[in-house]
Amino acid sequence: MYVNRSILFPIALIATFIFSGCRHYYFHNQKLSAAKTATKILPLKNDKNSKTSSYGYIFNNEVQNNICQIATADTFKLNKDYMGQIEYRMIKEKDGKNPLWLLFCTATSIPFRIPALVGIPVGHAKGVIKLEVDVKDASGNLIKTYKAKGKAISFITCYWGYGKSDARYKSKDKAFAKAMTKIKNQMEADAAMLNSKLPGGYLNEQEIQAKTFIQAGNVAYEKKEYDKAIDNYSKATGIITDYKKYHAMFLYQLGSSYSYQLSEDGNANAIKYVKQALELDPKVDLLAPITLYSVYLDNNDYQNAIKWLDYSLANFETNSKQKEIITGYKTSALKDLPQIAAGAALLNKPVKVTINNLGPVINGKEGDYFPSVTADESMLLFTSRRAGSTGGMGTDGKYDEDLWYCDKDTATGKWGAPKNFGPPVNTKNNNGIASFTGDGQFVVCGRCGEPDGSGSCDIYGATLVGNTWKEPVNMGTTLNSKNWDAQVSISADGKTLVWCSDREGGFGNEDMWISKKKEDGKWTTPKNLGAIVNTSGSEYAPYLHPDGKTLYFSSNSQTPRIGGTDIYKTTIKDDGSCTTPENLGYPINSEKDDNYFVLTPSGLKGYFASTRKGGYGETDIYEIVYPQEMKSQLTTFVGYVLNDETKIPLEATIKIEDLDSAKVVGEYVSNSASGKFVVILTPGHNYALTVSKQGYLFYSENFNIHPDNAFKEVKKEVFLQQIKEGKKIVLNNIFFETGKSILTETSQLEIGKLAELLTQNPLVKVEISGHTDNVGNDAANLRLSQDRANVVVATLVTKGISTTRLIAKGYGKTQPFGPNDTDEQKALNRRTEFKILSAN
Repeated sequence: MYVNRSILFPIALIATFIFSGCRHYYFHNQKLSAAKTATKILPLKNDKNSKTSSYGYIFNNEVQNNICQIATADTFKLNKDYMGQIEYRMIKEKDGKNPLWLLFCTATSIPFRIPALVGIPVGHAKGVIKLEVDVKDASGNLIKTYKAKGKAISFITCYWGYGKSDARYKSKDKAFAKAMTKIKNQMEADAAMLNSKLPGGYLNEQEIQAKTFIQAGNVAYEKKEYDKAIDNYSKATGIITDYKKYHAMFLYQLGSSYSYQLSEDGNANAIKYVKQALELDPKVDLLAPITLYSVYLDNNDYQNAIKWLDYSLANFETNSKQKEIITGYKTSALKDLPQIAAGAALLNKPVKVTINNLGPVINGKEGDYFPSVTADESMLLFTSRRAGSTGGMGTDGKYDEDLWYCDKDTATGKWGAPKNFGPPVNTKNNNGIASFTGDGQFVVCGRCGEPDGSGSCDIYGATLVGNTWKEPVNMGTTLNSKNWDAQVSISADGKTLVWCSDREGGFGNEDMWISKKKEDGKWTTPKNLGAIVNTSGSEYAPYLHPDGKTLYFSSNSQTPRIGGTDIYKTTIKDDGSCTTPENLGYPINSEKDDNYFVLTPSGLKGYFASTRKGGYGETDIYEIVYPQEMKSQLTTFVGYVLNDETKIPLEATIKIEDLDSAKVVGEYVSNSASGKFVVILTPGHNYALTVSKQGYLFYSENFNIHPDNAFKEVKKEVFLQQIKEGKKIVLNNIFFETGKSILTETSQLEIGKLAELLTQNPLVKVEISGHTDNVGNDAANLRLSQDRANVVVATLVTKGISTTRLIAKGYGKTQPFGPNDTDEQKALNRRTEFKILSAN
């Protein structure tokens, strides 16, 4: 077969070009001998006088990886002050030619470099390196100098892409590596000697592990990942048997990490390790004695706390700012001593309550607090930093605060699993304490970092419509300042707000402020609750009881005080001033922080948060059960408004009026999805409760609550009747003088509502009927019932209702509502009714 020889040369050139890229240079990473694993040197100083950048790489590769087998200084930020040093010098650096290889490569390079295609050298370079390596101790004192010489030849196998200069560099790099290998072997022979001279830098395997754990702990500590820091530091303490001065820093940081656990065990370990650090190095860090001060303060051991402040001032050189801060701590601690001393007496006088942790279903390890409960205890609301937060993980390594809730199982009486409120109530920022109105239809809460906020945190309000919470709305600049406003409580009737703020005009760090809703729906200018309750310290988490006057709150500066923060109660008087706060006592208050107290309307159950021992997380929610003698005098009416025919829930208006003063006490709206509403009534008043809706007859109920009334909860389905012929209602708030047909003054409200209904429905004709019980003469009862019906009709006429639309009828005892066998039943039978005769 004929082959065109003219194309062979181009093919050869192309092939040569293609294969010229296949001979790449790699550094060989030599393996460490088995004998070397027991001793290692940690180099921290590389003084190089090289002409190629590869020397430094080879040096690091051979010494740091092969000799030391430990991460480089940059990875774990090793402390060079306690390690030895290793450095090298270039004594000789030479490249040249080998005579025999020079002849051979000259011959192979003649035929157009073709031999290079099959790997035959066409050029070469010879490198010679002579090194000296010094090993020094931590102070820089020379321990020994090691010397070695390395020779190497590098070949050119491809003319294109690999030049003579590449061969020269490669030969010297290989020579350098050979010299380093010889030095490494020399060091290996001197292992025992070096180990004795370099206690900080020439380590056994266990010591290397300890160093690695310490440095991993340092990284975690700097990132404020304290649990990870504790894990790594603790592994180091399990290895180290002989502590040195240079161990003091990691022991201090281990103790400091434990102090962030905010637990009894955490505090005990913090004290143990920080003291150990100070024993090794009394001046390890100014923050070491300050940490002990903080931990002892958390333990309510003010004497030891002050002692360590004195230690810091005596043993450290402090600047004016540091001295001012430490002196301030001491002044504060000395001020707190009498409060704690007075609180100690309360430990010997425990109050009669039972305290229960709400358990791991509600309390998680991340922290749960700010409990709030609806008036009928059907829903528990709280703040949590658990997984599932709308904002995710915060910059502090914890989940952002979100509002969560639990529904109570009516069958078992137990709380269900927590559920996140979700958007729009929860945002990607922190969402703090929340408080319900008595009916559970409106909630106020603190939100931080919102674009429409006036300050760092503001007060917001949200309304429940059916089963959906609407977007929280900023409650305006009258309430919110340019500072921090949060931890808010709203009264049961929704007319009073009490919250915490660090705005100007306060007495301490955070004070409690109050505002009331005016008739036009606007809020009054906030007023500080005064120096009796607001101290120079901090007051937190106000809770206004449904009685409208008892205020519970937490403080770190009241006297007496058992723990870091205690719960107190005061009474807001009619003039707006407060009574002297009363500590709720032990065991409600513990030697830790106790906050965020709320009490049910019955007065028999409360909820609060505490950091006390035995919890499931940093802060847990607890339940307080009070004895029966602590029962309140309130009356709670839980109603469900339904259509009387379809039984479908209705959204209706509920109005509470004081019959004696004719004032509106509260106005509410039933939930559109459930028809539910909750009303809380205080004793000493005669109330009219009216439920109304357009197109329906109204429903009325009377609550005449004696001042000495015991707590009572009324649950009732309220059936509203559409305006149709034959429908009738009982007018429960029409009253007559005993045995007479004279209306009492309190009856005018109910008759006014009836007149309003007839005015709004001009075609309706009605019968007003009077009824009696079975006491007395039948004929007399018949006359009395007729006279009473006549009086109501006459009063309606004075209010503009035509007589043609009204019929008065007395039935005496003939149509009882129920049996006349008790006084209560007889009272029900003595009634006035309203019946529709025609609707059009």
